Amino acid sequence: MKLTKQENPFMAIVFCRTKRRVDKLEEALFKAGYNCNRLHGGMTQSQREKVMKAFKASEIQYLIATDVAARGLDISGVSHVYNYDIPENAEAIFTELVVQDVLATRYNLFVCSRKRQINT
Repeated sequence: MKLTKQENPFMAIVFCRTKRRVDKLEEALFKAGYNCNRLHGGMTQSQREKVMKAFKASEIQYLIATDVAARGLDISGVSHVYNYDIPENAEAIFTELVVQDVLATRYNLFVCSRKRQINT
């Protein structure tokens, strides 16, 4: 994700369409040295709460999440929001986060080919 190196967000959320994509992207970013964690419906409630607590405390810079898992997030300090995949429905593109004090910059990083490697 070359854009993340250029922008260097304080805190960012990266939306993916599937749990599998979230897992793969989080693993690739973590291996590349990014301070990140994941959030999706395949995790237990306690795991999700632990991740959200760490993200809200600014202990995690990049939260990689499915659109569904991240609905209704209320997080202060998010500076960037990325759409890594094309959402299943057009409404998901316009889903807004409630961000206190800071308006997040929103990027669409649609990945068109599943065979393409993740650029980190």
